[in-house]
Amino acid sequence: MYAAPVAVIEKSRGTQLSIVSTTSEYFCWACDRDLIDEQRRSGTALMPDQLPTLETEATTNPPDEKDASNGST
Repeated sequence: MYAAPVAVIEKSRGTQLSIVSTTSEYFCWACDRDLIDEQRRSGTALMPDQLPTLETEATTNPPDEKDASNGST
């Protein structure tokens, strides 16, 4: 197992993304060799699999029923 730093990213303003901290994730030397090699070459934290976006917000905060039906209930 290899512990690699992974960036923790949050949306700060508008569409601006900021790295707010890092966390360690463990990777298998055999299964995740490409990721480990990338991190060791760059010497920086890996990017997370998913970035916070407007699309992510839309799926986690769906409009209420009133908005979805154009104001008629």
